[in-house]
Amino acid sequence: TKAVLFKRCENTDKAQRLQNIMGFQTLNTFRKMLMSRPDAPVTIDDAVAAEDIHGKILGGLKGKTVCKKERPMADSRPITLSVCVMDRYRDIVLSIDVMKVNKIPFLITIL
Repeated sequence: TKAVLFKRCENTDKAQRLQNIMGFQTLNTFRKMLMSRPDAPVTIDDAVAAEDIHGKILGGLKGKTVCKKERPMADSRPITLSVCVMDRYRDIVLSIDVMKVNKIPFLITIL
């Protein structure tokens, strides 16, 4: 019935607000907190339904980094150039700098 559905939606909203108040816990951590508190105003089913309806809590996702394995450095040994190339381009200076746009670094080169 509509009354049961309305009550269920209210409980999912309560679960989401409670999860926000408790510091953006993950669903598994939030479940453990609910199990340890038998007098909690929402049930575990409400928390699961809230995540199904509203998605994951954004505050819990923001700011978390994913560890990535570092890639090995590219080969940095000097290469030999032919004499004709060296004679023609001997006086060229290549300058490199890092410029950030909206906190995204870009490598800038100037000849």
